[in-house]
Amino acid sequence: MKFQKVMLWGWFGFKNLGDDLLLNTMLANLISDSRFITIPMSTEYDIEIDNLKQINRSYKELFKGAFNNDVLIVGPGGLFPFDNAKKVFIYLMVTLFWKMLGHRVAYFGVGISDRMSFLNRKLWRMIASLSDLFITRSPRVIENLGLSEASKKHTMADTVFASNLPFAEYCNEDRVAVFVANLKQPGMEKEYNTTVKTWQEIVSALLDKGLAVDLFAFTKGTDDKLVADIAKPLLNRGGLHTIFYEDALNSVTELKKYKFTISMRFHALVLSMLAEIPTIPIAYGQKTYSLAQDGGLSEYVLIWNSFQKEYYGHTQDMSANDLMKKVDLLLLNYEEVKDAMTQETEALKSSARDAMKQLLELIN
Repeated sequence: MKFQKVMLWGWFGFKNLGDDLLLNTMLANLISDSRFITIPMSTEYDIEIDNLKQINRSYKELFKGAFNNDVLIVGPGGLFPFDNAKKVFIYLMVTLFWKMLGHRVAYFGVGISDRMSFLNRKLWRMIASLSDLFITRSPRVIENLGLSEASKKHTMADTVFASNLPFAEYCNEDRVAVFVANLKQPGMEKEYNTTVKTWQEIVSALLDKGLAVDLFAFTKGTDDKLVADIAKPLLNRGGLHTIFYEDALNSVTELKKYKFTISMRFHALVLSMLAEIPTIPIAYGQKTYSLAQDGGLSEYVLIWNSFQKEYYGHTQDMSANDLMKKVDLLLLNYEEVKDAMTQETEALKSSARDAMKQLLELIN
């Protein structure tokens, strides 16, 4: 049997639940008896799938892959969170190289910062013109590049909206899932300690409302540390449970047991919408803010990033009081929020599934 050979290049193998969900969604759709998939990984995962090979993730392997693959898929995921012309130039060279060898190249569900320099715009326009498919999950990128939405160049909802996660059925409990994000940069101990204190105040206020709290870590190591630091002085109160990265993938299938969630991680917002559980989004970057707007949650979104001015051009703090006001507003309008989320989520699921169908048509 002649195999179709596909290289899937994303931010894979970094022990991040969001990227793990993207990988799982792609594999569920790409796996075929007649297809061989190569995935460059930072760390090799335990994936029991035939016709799949994991290799070391490097730009060298990305170029070399053109000699023994038929199709390159770049994405999905937030591969380009900041304005970085050098990095985009490398991807332009990769795209040129694969196309010169007669292969198909698809940019699929890629997160690209819409805060672009003039040079970056030119580089991205060249990549878009060379690609067989150029679909970004960033709403304003196509417009910023001066491109018109077309059949092979357009925007899609995040790829995880095309997943079929098996959410277990539960009745809503008096319990809240809190998904934190550790954005600490070197030399920012003071800001980190302030962040921990703010989260502790939030968790205490939730417990005071009679809600049980599950603290979730999305990223191994960094988020694990933040969850542990937040929980340390509060565990003796009861009602608080910590869920670290290694257990998070299994635990998120139980989202329907929560009354609501607090989503600082982008894919925590995606999961909450898929599970039809009202959520308060905390946007440390534009991607979460945009999705909250698309999901009918404009009134409930907050901005909080004390560490990285690259996202908004400035840092912005948030207080526990700011968040608890949103909690009260959400609970006051609970059914209305849930209905609006559910309606908007259907459109996002259709967007992601239509784009996935388009990708499969391209590579088949």
